Amino acid sequence: MRPRWIEVVPPGAKTVLALFTPPGLEDRIGSSSSLVFLCDDIHATFAAIQARSVEFTQEPMEIPSGWWASFEDPDGNQLGLSQAS
Repeated sequence: MRPRWIEVVPPGAKTVLALFTPPGLEDRIGSSSSLVFLCDDIHATFAAIQARSVEFTQEPMEIPSGWWASFEDPDGNQLGLSQAS
């Protein structure tokens, strides 16, 4: 099978996020990742993402370092959303 990837670039960003599963690691698809998206307003970001039918596994909750939420991508990978206090 030929490798595939997706590149995500938010409008105006200088950073490209490349999503790629290396050959031989396909069993990791659908598992937890260490990918966390930082935001300034977790409640607004949560509402905007949820409005796009994203399934959250943890709605925003306050933790000692700020705020945290988690969600899944269509393949079941766990991703985080964080706002510092």
